[in-house]
Amino acid sequence: MATDYAEKEREFIAALQADTGRDLSAWMQAISDAGLAHRNDTIDWLRQSGFTFANASWLERIHHNGGRLVYGDDVLPPERPTPRAIKVASQSPGVGDPPTVIEPPPLPVADPIPQPVRPAPTLVVVANPTPPPTPTPIATPPLAVDDPAIADVLLAAKGLRPLALLALRAISKAIPNATLAAQGPLLMVSAPLAFLALLPGPKTLRFYGDFAADPDSNAGAISRIARAEVQMKSIPKAVPPFPGVLVLTDARLVDETFTALIASAHARVHA
Repeated sequence: MATDYAEKEREFIAALQADTGRDLSAWMQAISDAGLAHRNDTIDWLRQSGFTFANASWLERIHHNGGRLVYGDDVLPPERPTPRAIKVASQSPGVGDPPTVIEPPPLPVADPIPQPVRPAPTLVVVANPTPPPTPTPIATPPLAVDDPAIADVLLAAKGLRPLALLALRAISKAIPNATLAAQGPLLMVSAPLAFLALLPGPKTLRFYGDFAADPDSNAGAISRIARAEVQMKSIPKAVPPFPGVLVLTDARLVDETFTALIASAHARVHA
C-alpha cells in the first residue's frame, strides 16, 4: 500500500509544472510566502488556487515535511514533458506546402490569491467629556461635636442621644439650610425662622412644631402627634407657641412620614 502511495505522490509532483505552471519548489516557496498560521488555512488557500482537497492536503503535508516527499524519497521521476506543437496536414495542402502547425494553448498558471488590504490604523482623538458637576454637600446642623452648648443639651437624652443625632441629620436632609442652636433645655431648629424645638429626655425625644395634624390627615402621622398644651407648661415662655409635638422613642420612626411632618412644620411657619 505504501508503495502505491509513493508512486502516486511522485506522479503528482512530476505533473505539477505541466498542470499548474509551478514546480514543487515554486509551490513550497509560495506557501511559505503566504505566511498562513494554520495548516487548514494553507489547504483552503491551495484549494482556491485550483487544487482538489486531496492534492491540496498532499501538497500542504509535503510543505510541513520541509519540502520532502511524505511517502516516497526525494528522487523524483522526470517531469512530464510539456506538449509540443502538433504538426497537422493542411485540409487542402498544395504541392510542396509545409504542414500547418497548430500550437497548443498555454497551460493556465494559477494566480496568487490576493491578500486582503488592511486599512492603515487611524488615530481617533476624542475630546474629554465634560466632568459631572460636583454635588453640593447637604448642610448638616452643628452637632454636639462642634458646639459645646448643644452637647450639654443632648446630655439630657442619655441613651437616646444616638436617636437624637439620627433625627437631626434627617431634619438637615429635609431642610438643607436648617441651623441648630441651644436655648435653655431646648435645641431650636431655624431656617431661617424657628420652626422646630427639640426637648431631649432619657425616655423620649419631643419635637415641638406646627405639624398641621387634623382629622383628614394621614392616620399614621396623627398617631405620632399630640396637642402640646400640657407639655408646653414645662417649657420656658421664650419657646414659640408650637401647637403640636412629635414623640420619638425608636429609630424606625425616623422615616418618610417624619421628614414630611418636619417639612410641613417649616412650610407653615414660613407661609
